[in-house]
Amino acid sequence: MNYPHTARQIIDHLGGEANIISLYHCITRLRFALVDLDRVNRTALENLDGVMGVNLSGDQFQVIIGNEVAPLCQVVLAQLPNLDGKKAASPPKRRNPVSVVLEGLAGIFSPIIPAIAGAGILKGVLSLCLALGWVAASNQTYQILMAISDGVFFFMPLVLAFSAGNKFGANPYVAVALAATLFHPTLTTLLKSGAPVAFLGMPVASVSYASSVIPILLAVLLLSYVERVIDRVMPAALKTMFVPLLSLVIVAPVTLIAIGPAGIFFGNALSGGIIWLVANMGWLAGVIVGGTLSLMIITGMHYVLVPIVINNISRLGYDPFKILFYVANMGQ
Repeated sequence: MNYPHTARQIIDHLGGEANIISLYHCITRLRFALVDLDRVNRTALENLDGVMGVNLSGDQFQVIIGNEVAPLCQVVLAQLPNLDGKKAASPPKRRNPVSVVLEGLAGIFSPIIPAIAGAGILKGVLSLCLALGWVAASNQTYQILMAISDGVFFFMPLVLAFSAGNKFGANPYVAVALAATLFHPTLTTLLKSGAPVAFLGMPVASVSYASSVIPILLAVLLLSYVERVIDRVMPAALKTMFVPLLSLVIVAPVTLIAIGPAGIFFGNALSGGIIWLVANMGWLAGVIVGGTLSLMIITGMHYVLVPIVINNISRLGYDPFKILFYVANMGQ
């Protein structure tokens, strides 16, 4: 594939640079947000060398590339130097709330797939070696490799904070600082002490945020709004210091008091519901999930399940839902 030529053709057939609001890629697709979908030449796009097809998911226009999507995406972005400016200047329009949620989840989880895929494969190989008796759990090499495979899952809130910060429009480094608060040794020791913990008289729930998914997503979403409000009223000379300061001082306690515990409860409830579904509905659960998987992927709905799957793997060490995806893929 001639990347520069294909990138230019894709841009032109999407209605030109002025019609493109934003772009990122997943494993196989370029995912565009566009100003006007009517300006897209779908037939010409489908006939381009290297393009396997196109798909419209909600308000998101997807160009299916395959294995070469990552380098092609970089070339397309290089030919869109004013992309951020276009995004800021694009006219507001009403969007389907479901599409907004799906696009948000896709934009957050797609960039971290390489990290969790690499660590997850290593984790699976190590588990297999342990189960077959090829290595002992006390072996130091095994323990180091297990730490390598488990690190990204244990510190999942840090990884998600950066990705969610980019997606929600919050400062990603402030988002990481917010997530790091949840892991600070002083706070961890305080919450594990068993004694009641309070912040300005308000109770702080004793929960562990290691490997959690939903709390940090909600926290960074709140951070994005708080940052924007403070940035609007703060004098320009003080913004660099006081916007992040006030954002952290406001959002971190709210996360510890309300958002975090609620997110943990919601995540555990979702995981418990899936485990109940598989344990009690047996083959019917397989038919429901496996039979609708292709439709979910085509529409982008499968991204709703990604936080649940990652939460299960992080919290339980396995996921009873994902195996149904494998069966569906083998069937195809």
